[in-house]
Amino acid sequence: MSELITLLAISIPLAFFMGFAIGRGDICAVAAVSFWVNSKRAAYLRAFIIAIASAGLALLPCTWLFPDIIKLSKAYQISEITLIAGTLFGLGAFLNGACVFGTLAHISKGEINYVGTIVGMFIGALATPLLKPQIESDYFLDLSHPTPLTILMWFAFILITANELRLRRQLIKFNYFAIQSKHVWDPILSMAIIGINGGLLYATIGNWGYLTVLSHDAAKLLNPSIPDVTIQVFSATGALILGAIVAAWKTHKLKIRKPGAAMFLRKMLGGSLMSFSALIIPGGNDTLLLYGIPSLAPHAFVAYLIMLTTLFALFWIRKILPA
Repeated sequence: MSELITLLAISIPLAFFMGFAIGRGDICAVAAVSFWVNSKRAAYLRAFIIAIASAGLALLPCTWLFPDIIKLSKAYQISEITLIAGTLFGLGAFLNGACVFGTLAHISKGEINYVGTIVGMFIGALATPLLKPQIESDYFLDLSHPTPLTILMWFAFILITANELRLRRQLIKFNYFAIQSKHVWDPILSMAIIGINGGLLYATIGNWGYLTVLSHDAAKLLNPSIPDVTIQVFSATGALILGAIVAAWKTHKLKIRKPGAAMFLRKMLGGSLMSFSALIIPGGNDTLLLYGIPSLAPHAFVAYLIMLTTLFALFWIRKILPA
């Protein structure tokens, strides 16, 4: 019981502030790619680099200190299935208009259409029995033990994080971010907080998040013998959502918006594709970004890159097609 209390005392504040940063930063991979295509600036995408580095910065020492408790992300064999799943996730995020982070930010502001995304994610997860589990593979660089090479990698995470934070002022000074309100945090700051908190959370409670909870509930509906989601995962997910809602309230963006049938259905389709492909990869864009890539799991790099490439292609096609 004391161990559970300790886990809750650590994970709930971390998840709350992570959700708060998502809400204040208004950060989203879909929006970042759209900004890149339409403004020819990759400033928002730079924020995702600091998220990876800061997550690794937090995750690796925890793994080294508690090797029997904390594990890095598993790696899975890369195949054509990985490529297809990454493409489907990108298509789903495009249809939805937001990734996993962005969906949470929109829902926390009262945008009811994005409830369709949650419904779709649950529907997509119901396809679990149809999926064959991906085969695990060896790491091409195992970071789970402190060796000269892995410590060097950890220092690389430190240097990347420090460099991005140093460049942050310059990017803000020259208005590389399209920030419309003083209440919105710049993406570099937001993603640094998201990365550190996310890395610590994956180290503390393992795979978690609202997409994970939805997938687990869908699987349990089909197979009641599956154990319930752990209380620390459930409470951290609740704290994440609460943090995003508090951020929306603090920035005066919390306002219930009526849904539209067509948009609700589109987001439901997008959510279904995102959830289904996340089970195939496995991992949604949040898990890949904050757990898989910092662990140097090769499938995470490939799937995330394919997702971004798909988003770029879809936004580019939409841009060049006549209105």
